[in-house]
Formats: sequence, C-alpha cells, structure tokens
Amino acid sequence: ISQRGLATSQFDVTRFLPNCKVPTLVLIGTADAGGTEHSRLMLEASPDPGKTMEWIRGGTHFMRGQEDKQTEAADLIAAWAKARDFA
Repeated sequence: ISQRGLATSQFDVTRFLPNCKVPTLVLIGTADAGGTEHSRLMLEASPDPGKTMEWIRGGTHFMRGQEDKQTEAADLIAAWAKARDFA
C-alpha cells in the first residue's frame, strides 16, 4: 500500500472502505492542513453504522512533537474501543 500522497497513492481508501466490515474510528487534528475533507470522505464511505469521528484540537497530521495530542488521541482510541466492547 502506498500512502505517501493522496495524488500518488495506489490505494484509495474511499473506494475500498465501503467493502470493509470493521468498526470505524476516524481521528483528525484541527491543524491538519489537508486532511479534513479526506477524513470526512472516509467517514462517509464507511458502512459501519456506529462510525465515529473525533477531533484533536490543534493536532497536526501525525502530531509529531505533540505528545499531549498523541496522548489525547490514544485516550480517545481506548475509550472508543471500550465503548465498542473491544477492551
């Protein structure tokens, strides 16, 4: 899978996600320069009736150097997994 760039990737998540039968959580940082629209499209493409999108205020795309945002993301993932009875 090549996810180096939306324009050059060989994998289109919005094309393949509708065929996935897995629970969906989309995390997006509010400071992610290009991910907001793509994240919305991913959420819309998911067939999961309980699909969820969570926003990390001030988070950049990978949240590099933002340990507090990484912790917030991990906490959101853990809470989501627990709510879905995965944890």
